Amino acid sequence: MLLGQIEKYVDEKGYAGITLSTNKYVSAPDFCRKNGFLDCGHVLFMAKEMG
Repeated sequence: MLLGQIEKYVDEKGYAGITLSTNKYVSAPDFCRKNGFLDCGHVLFMAKEMG
């Protein structure tokens, strides 16, 4: 339900889309794919863990 409201807001504002980041080792990627999100090979997300 929350995701639907976010999509409606993004559409109403005329934004280009939604970007999600999640951990590939939890069930969130399957949830995202089930809701129409795609794995974007052209997007590079980088992180540096400290400590």
